[in-house]
Amino acid sequence: MKFAVSITTPEVQFNAPMALLEGSFEEKLKKAKEYGYEGVELVTNNPSVLNSEELKAALACYGLETAAISTGCILSTRGLTLISPDKGIRSESVKLLADLIDFAAEMNTKVLTIGSFKGTAALAGSLNDAFNYLDEALFTVDSKAGTKRVKLVLEPLNIKESDFLNTAQETIDYIVSRKFTNVRLLLDTYHVFLAEKNPLETFRLTAPYLEHVHLADSQRLPVGKGSIDFYGVESVLKEIGYKGWQSAELSRGSSPDLNAKITIENIKNALTNQN
Repeated sequence: MKFAVSITTPEVQFNAPMALLEGSFEEKLKKAKEYGYEGVELVTNNPSVLNSEELKAALACYGLETAAISTGCILSTRGLTLISPDKGIRSESVKLLADLIDFAAEMNTKVLTIGSFKGTAALAGSLNDAFNYLDEALFTVDSKAGTKRVKLVLEPLNIKESDFLNTAQETIDYIVSRKFTNVRLLLDTYHVFLAEKNPLETFRLTAPYLEHVHLADSQRLPVGKGSIDFYGVESVLKEIGYKGWQSAELSRGSSPDLNAKITIENIKNALTNQN
């Protein structure tokens, strides 16, 4: 198993709610390594201003890898979504998605996450519009993602945060029905244990499509501080032969460094002491 922590890239000039660690970019990398993480998930909103070679060199100094590129702060910082009713915003969002694919390839990661960046059906105008706009966006970049060897991973969000594609099965059905070649599934433990009737079985059933995992306890707490059965999660991930990254993506709260440290300690304990 490989574990990463979500951190913002240098151009993000605010504390993203689900990104951890304080300080400069290099200070965050140093802490990630010291705490026991093997990689970082980069939360970015404008890859065009970043120097990927400099970022890779910084990661290399600490023996870290890029686990994924996250779109998690794009809606909140730039107001962009893939299914906006405004054609201009949709076009800008798709262009940004294409740029993010390039950035992911430059950073030597095969994972680009899409959660809140997809938008909501209420914003799009209707559920039918939402799916049509999402189809348009993903089909536009699907081939490019394949060329760059990057997977677009869709994250089911619970009904409090999104009004479509709320469950793993709904998301898989969507991916399969469209016959995308480079779109896969992201499962976030926080959403899975809220939205699914049998959370652990969800990991088993989605194994053929699962590309990335986010770690957060109930109420977005650090792993081990809520009610989620992480011993069970790690046991099932081992059972299905999952080899991808698990990234800590949880509430920064008032102690983002401590939350990151608690999470890696407790998830490794869960991995070591599986039932």
